[in-house]
Amino acid sequence: MFVWCFFFQGFEVKTLYLEHRTTHTGEKLYYCAECGKGFGFASAYNYHVRVHLREKGMEVDKDRNALYHYCDHCGKRFTCPRILRRHIKVKHLGYPTECVCEQCGAKFKNKDRLLEHRNINHRTDDRCDSTRRMVNLLFSPLPPPHFLLQVPVQDLPEEVRQ
Repeated sequence: MFVWCFFFQGFEVKTLYLEHRTTHTGEKLYYCAECGKGFGFASAYNYHVRVHLREKGMEVDKDRNALYHYCDHCGKRFTCPRILRRHIKVKHLGYPTECVCEQCGAKFKNKDRLLEHRNINHRTDDRCDSTRRMVNLLFSPLPPPHFLLQVPVQDLPEEVRQ
């Protein structure tokens, strides 16, 4: 085991830890040679490089991987196979476009947002209360900066102070 993250996620490979650490620190490990934009994850960098290849009018990358994915039904072009799959389900197979949480009835535009909602609001596992509170704080909107500056620590709710 290389190191443990704040949320006790173990990393067996140093590169995975370094990339994960960027989510907390904001540091950039990969830089685009064409425009200089920085990325914390190799996957985000590789996706970005493909953008430049598309801008140059290329259809495949240096490894002969397709830069576009086409719908067999209507010919529409997509840069991401996941978005193509969603397009086919919604436009051609009649899948519903709205996802509803079975537990509270909240509605979401897509399955990813529903899963994020479930993980934050309805997850039942062995995480301790303080970890669950921290996750909820990370994903909840921040109050305006003046609120943060004017409230003394002793006036904050107990669960936030812990």
